[in-house]
Amino acid sequence: MNHVKKSNKVDMLPLSNDYVFKRIFGKGGNEKILKSLLEAILKKLIYKK
Repeated sequence: MNHVKKSNKVDMLPLSNDYVFKRIFGKGGNEKILKSLLEAILKKLIYKK
């Protein structure tokens, strides 16, 4: 009998990959995600002008 193990593991690309970073943070509609990231890194609130 052949035993096959199923894995629920999902391979993910790191955000340090330029392509992945641009797809997540540079895509229109994801401005809130980018703003949150920048606020966390800079430890400052960013206000819309």
